[in-house]
Amino acid sequence: MKKFVYFAMIFSLLLSGAALAQGVAKEPPKDDEYLAMVKQAMRDPTEVDWVKLRKLYAQSSFYPESAVMLWQAYYTAGKTAAFSKMPDAQEKFKDMQKQQYANYTSHVYSIRLAKETSSDIFDAAQEQQALEAIADSIVGGGDGKTPATAFEIVTPDEEKLVVETYLGGTIQSQARSGAPGSSLDTVTYLDPATKKSAKVYFNTNIITKRAGK
Repeated sequence: MKKFVYFAMIFSLLLSGAALAQGVAKEPPKDDEYLAMVKQAMRDPTEVDWVKLRKLYAQSSFYPESAVMLWQAYYTAGKTAAFSKMPDAQEKFKDMQKQQYANYTSHVYSIRLAKETSSDIFDAAQEQQALEAIADSIVGGGDGKTPATAFEIVTPDEEKLVVETYLGGTIQSQARSGAPGSSLDTVTYLDPATKKSAKVYFNTNIITKRAGK
């Protein structure tokens, strides 16, 4: 009987420990705080702390598990909103815009949709402002030349933004290294100035933390 009670106590402790660990690992999504800041950014993209906004995005429930499916849905919703002119369709797309506003890819697609549809539901100039503000918030935190001065990113696509837009290069390869809490991507790209391969470093701690790695 004593042995049964002993094992029951151990099992109970293990369960409570696991639950506690899960509680620590999973913080409540910061959706309200994120959307409040997005509202401000949509009024004026130049008056927002985009580093903070991007980090809140990574802590929200809007952060995508599958980027491919998300952008297919975003593009389709944008087309439907533009051509159908139905209030429900436009409202649905506006919600998607708000939820993904800190993700630079949303602005790339919105600019594309503005050109393809000529619809007044898109503001290409503001989308471009937001896109540039996101880029500035990334490159403003380091120079990417060493692991210690790596660019901190919140989505994998931000590497492409920095290499192609800021550095004007073409990605050749990418490798991830480091332990949890010190995750680093080393991206090799073709430098347009030297016509040779060069390396740039990205701090991917936020991405690996979000993925639970």
